[in-house]
Amino acid sequence: MGAILAGGFSRRMGQNKAAMRLVDGCPMIEWVARALERVTPTIVVIGSSSEERCFRPHVQMLSDLRPGLGPLAGIEALLVSNLADAYLVAGCDQPLLSPFLLEVLAHAAGHAYYAEVCVIHCGNSWQPLPSVWRPDALRYVRKALDAGEYRLQRVIADLRPHEIAISPEMFATAISMNCPDDLIAAGLLEC
Repeated sequence: MGAILAGGFSRRMGQNKAAMRLVDGCPMIEWVARALERVTPTIVVIGSSSEERCFRPHVQMLSDLRPGLGPLAGIEALLVSNLADAYLVAGCDQPLLSPFLLEVLAHAAGHAYYAEVCVIHCGNSWQPLPSVWRPDALRYVRKALDAGEYRLQRVIADLRPHEIAISPEMFATAISMNCPDDLIAAGLLEC
């Protein structure tokens, strides 16, 4: 099952990232959904605003159990849902995601059934999203949130993820767009 994390305050973007319209007139979240749909037929969105809810009426929505605590709280809501045995998770701010990268990640994670989380890496760097999460990670996610640890990268590192090596070109498609300048530089937003 695919999942898009669409909560957050989007302070640096200046508006709701998920609903931000890109060069083709579609919201950024739609770009991510299109990439995920090439790999998995079912997508769930974790967010709370009405803008995320209306991007596709037939897509199931989940709300954070602990609003305002970032992507880790969204992953908690996802893992609690028991909708699937594994979740291919991406951020709503990753419009350049390559369907091929997602296929590689999902396929490799299928063989790493023992891992609570699988991430991509290139050289000495790894990305927290996209990633594959299994429900077994829930106890670690809850423990971190209860302790006031909200950093997704820290929790993933503590889980000792299964790391999937990819090329620099594929790694570049996983970049998050955090401000309008990022989108302009990527040719996704006009000045």
